[in-house]
Amino acid sequence: MKKMTKLVLAVLVAGFVFLGIPKAYAADDSIAVTVTLASTVSVDVLPTSWSLSDIALNTTNDLITCTATNNGNVTESFTIKGADGLNGWTNGAAVGLDTFKVLAGASHDGTSWDIAVTNTPGSVLAASVAQNVGQDFQVRYVAPSSDDQGGGTVHGFAITVTATGP
Repeated sequence: MKKMTKLVLAVLVAGFVFLGIPKAYAADDSIAVTVTLASTVSVDVLPTSWSLSDIALNTTNDLITCTATNNGNVTESFTIKGADGLNGWTNGAAVGLDTFKVLAGASHDGTSWDIAVTNTPGSVLAASVAQNVGQDFQVRYVAPSSDDQGGGTVHGFAITVTATGP
């Protein structure tokens, strides 16, 4: 009986081996991952304010030097535009009755005023500014040639620098 049990056991083991006990196989595959960072377009302009105090008609103030810095993660271009003043003064390409003008330039010596800072966007201040790089520029204000608003009236306005990416 022991021989029979051993024989049956041997046949069963042989059957499992020949009939196929599932064998484990390993396989590798991979996934290609592509990552693209989102473009961040950002500009920081310093100084953030400019006080002209009292200014006489048809005069030009001292210039101010500003820096626009690319704080984004792509190469940027900067444009500059102005805005009309408070209390009835207009920003224009030429001075006139209640019309002032703003000029900008990047010459760093106060002699080149190649940009009229009008209310229309699109005046290019700088192109292809690399990440974390600043572009210096100077701004000059010219008061109206005449005024019907009266002295002592505040005519503050804004200058906007806009960054665009690729």
